[in-house]
Amino acid sequence: SGGVAIRSRTLRISGLGESRVEEVVRDLIDSPDPTLAPYAKSSEVHLRMTTRAATEAEAMAKFAPMEAAIRERLGWHVYGVDDDALEGVVLDALRKRGWRLALAESCTGGIIASRITAIPGSSDVFLGGAVSYSAEAKQVMLGVDPELIREFTPVSEPVARAMAQGVAQRLGAEVGVSVTGVAGPGPDRDGNPQGLVWLGLHTPKGDWTLELNLGSGRDAIRLRA
Repeated sequence: SGGVAIRSRTLRISGLGESRVEEVVRDLIDSPDPTLAPYAKSSEVHLRMTTRAATEAEAMAKFAPMEAAIRERLGWHVYGVDDDALEGVVLDALRKRGWRLALAESCTGGIIASRITAIPGSSDVFLGGAVSYSAEAKQVMLGVDPELIREFTPVSEPVARAMAQGVAQRLGAEVGVSVTGVAGPGPDRDGNPQGLVWLGLHTPKGDWTLELNLGSGRDAIRLRA
């Protein structure tokens, strides 16, 4: 209207729930221009900035201070903007480093591999993976030490780390990612509660693990993991 259009920019956030995101950016949500609105998605949160501007450049200039503040507060949880998909961002980041990816999945049952291979051209980065659902499969397919499983249970930090290291070594990948958890219903035979998930990451720069507590609902837990 009159040469001015409503323009928006969406920041995509992974690894935090809507309530936590709202808590961190509550003061920014009160901004009159640009406005900021949170939207909860199935396994992520979107923050949409909206303003009126005559040009895209003018809108971006108005968005810039708010976006900088959001990124400073949320850090790596802001993984993309607008139409970026998490799996596409991951593949692009791996390509830039010249790294290849291997997956070791347990409770997710191949969901991560399915999402990765849904992206055209993913074969230049993704080598493959293993759905090592049982404790025996973790030993045979990934070389996880059975003593680790006996001492710490299959859903544990040491096993997640060993899974990531094992799949990377066996497939010759620079990066190994593992997920092992309890999707439910209820706790597992070792007493680990529903929603407990351990992630493992092996890279040329080191190994990391992350503990997640993803609530209830089998399908929701698998997607969040």
